[in-house]
Amino acid sequence: VLDVNVGGTHRLIAELLPPMVGRQRGDIVAVTSDVVTNPRPSMAAYVTSKWGLEGYVRALQMELEGTGVRVGIVRPGPTLTEMGWDWDMTRTQAAMDEWTRFGLLRHDSYMRPSAVAQAVAAVVAMPRGAQITSLEVHPEAPVREDD
Repeated sequence: VLDVNVGGTHRLIAELLPPMVGRQRGDIVAVTSDVVTNPRPSMAAYVTSKWGLEGYVRALQMELEGTGVRVGIVRPGPTLTEMGWDWDMTRTQAAMDEWTRFGLLRHDSYMRPSAVAQAVAAVVAMPRGAQITSLEVHPEAPVREDD
């Protein structure tokens, strides 16, 4: 998890960055997670990797200031992906019970991955002269039924 989220991102950016800096234009968007601000039990390695990624990107934002390369973060909340699908039901339920105990699950809605992609597109679509440095996106709660 650490190698993919931090190491892999670093290796990719190291390859992509020199041409961007050379032409004084480019956008890099890292997808972190709301676990950066709301860590969840049963996910320590994932939480650590996303904290590390966000720290790396924050440093890049400072290092690249004035180069024409914009660096942004999209921090999604619960998203319907395949992450955790290989957990057995007992482990999944135990983790969700812990997340509820710590107030980390407000409702049972999840975003579609396309919502995260739209957030990335919004960061890149900012007109020159402005940038989104961090964008947090969460699933909308279900509409409450009136009793």
